[in-house]
Amino acid sequence: MRRFIMLSAMLLSLMLAACGQSDIATDSSGSGAISQPPVQLKLNVQPGAEFVAEVTTTSEIKTELGAGSAPIAMNSTSTTKLTQKIDSVDADGNVTVKLTYDTVSISPTLNTGDSEFNGMANQIIGGAGPEGIQQILGKDATFTMVLAPNGAIKAMPEIEAMLKQSLNSMDRMDVQEQQELFDDLHESMLDSVKDGYNFAQNGGFLLPEKPINVGDSWTEHQALNVIFAVLDIETTYTVTERQDGVITISFNGEGQVNPSQEPNPLLNNSVMQLDVDLAITQGGTLQIDEKTGWMLASVVDQTITGSMGYSATSVDGKLGEVSDMLSDSTPTPGPTATPETFTLPLNQHAHTEIKTIK
Repeated sequence: MRRFIMLSAMLLSLMLAACGQSDIATDSSGSGAISQPPVQLKLNVQPGAEFVAEVTTTSEIKTELGAGSAPIAMNSTSTTKLTQKIDSVDADGNVTVKLTYDTVSISPTLNTGDSEFNGMANQIIGGAGPEGIQQILGKDATFTMVLAPNGAIKAMPEIEAMLKQSLNSMDRMDVQEQQELFDDLHESMLDSVKDGYNFAQNGGFLLPEKPINVGDSWTEHQALNVIFAVLDIETTYTVTERQDGVITISFNGEGQVNPSQEPNPLLNNSVMQLDVDLAITQGGTLQIDEKTGWMLASVVDQTITGSMGYSATSVDGKLGEVSDMLSDSTPTPGPTATPETFTLPLNQHAHTEIKTIK
């Protein structure tokens, strides 16, 4: 479990996550001097169209493995060339996009005195390179996304299949209730991937329901799924400029863990209890093509601080069967029962820049 928590913290730096429904309150006080009429943004692309983007992310993670241990710092820079080809558009305006990672380059710097942690980090870094992506997604490193007219990710078929396969061994359960819990965990993992992709690319931005113009602002209440918890985030967007068919939007937001959102019982139960205390701040700018609704460029800064940890009762180093973990009774301590706790403090910052080059 400790390995799972640490790996999850590392992955969180590569895949931050947010999506949700928007409550838009438009303020057009600055529109009196605007000669252009407000614009209604929505995806308006044609099959066969291609958008090629360069994505650069710099990140820094600071943590420690336990009280009195040496601090750990990891810095990395990744550069990706991504081709996004419009495959189809259905009658409801949903857009199917084929994404291909043409090039991937990651340059990490890890500062730690713990060889085990260093090894796990190197596994993550190696798996994120072009060979690792090709192993996961296929030789062409291509996957599919289905986008709603407002840009929300509705489906990621290859990712969904990959996650399902990873849970296959646990999916073979005789008890229907337990099977439903695994299904819920699969959905939570998929939501986390969807949220993470959208969040890292554009701060969770969705094309607004109402026409907008320079000076308008609105607030989105978003839910960021990180598997073990849900972060409630409130982000305010403001239109700052419209020029040559491109609209520029700035944003700032913050959020924290929703204490009323219980984790999946497979991760939080009588044997094992998760403790997730995270807060997030974000800000940046977006540039969107008014005609197609496609994001042409973005600059996103996000910081997550807090901790992730767990407490558990293990017997001979094992947490026991799933049926025991889901029971209402607490395991009776015995000569082989060992309480275990672990907390991973987290302070990470990610800066992402995206520019459409074609």
